[in-house]
Amino acid sequence: MVDPSKLNFQGKVVFGTLVDLWEEAGDREVTYQIVGELEADIDQGLISHNSPIAKAIIGKSAGDEIEFTGPDGARRYEILAVRTTPADTGSPNN
Repeated sequence: MVDPSKLNFQGKVVFGTLVDLWEEAGDREVTYQIVGELEADIDQGLISHNSPIAKAIIGKSAGDEIEFTGPDGARRYEILAVRTTPADTGSPNN
């Protein structure tokens, strides 16, 4: 497992970072962590680096707006913050 606290992410979304997003359609804030396919669990806020949303936000920074098409149709988000956290803190949504 990647220890996100050791990442040199320079404020951009990369594998292992936590991303705070404003979901336009749901009018709510959500937090996701970019992880490997075997670790992914959307209910825990862990999304695969191969998921449509992860592909749309990787390389982006806070303030960027993204739009992508997923299984539920087109979605729009604003990236509020990109951060790291120690690997042993548990789910980003706790």
